[in-house]
Amino acid sequence: MRVWVPLCVVLALGLVRLASAEHPNTTWALQTIDVERLKTLLDRGQRLVIVDVRSPDEFRAGHIPGARSLSLDEPGEKFRELPRRETIVLYCSCPMSEIGPAYQFLRFSGYPRVLVLHGGLADWIARGYAVTK
Repeated sequence: MRVWVPLCVVLALGLVRLASAEHPNTTWALQTIDVERLKTLLDRGQRLVIVDVRSPDEFRAGHIPGARSLSLDEPGEKFRELPRRETIVLYCSCPMSEIGPAYQFLRFSGYPRVLVLHGGLADWIARGYAVTK
């Protein structure tokens, strides 16, 4: 057992180095969009993929019109089904620190245009914008 732990550590470090070599920027600065800007873009017909990363029950209780539900608990493969050519806007009712890993995962997976809705659903509702159930 003692031999396996150091061996696993060495293998894991090798994989991290390999991933870093392929993706030198393994951490991206979180890019946000404010509620007013998102509403303006939607009103103008801008093609955006709005992703609600809350639980399915929270999504059913109310979400931004046109949003799709993709909970943070979903496997990574589900996130990879999102279209790469569109701008992805992630939102939740959580702190930025909780949505950050989903943002980083998409950026690491090659999605060039990913934004996080600053203030999330709470700010959307506070502005009086429509919510779909």
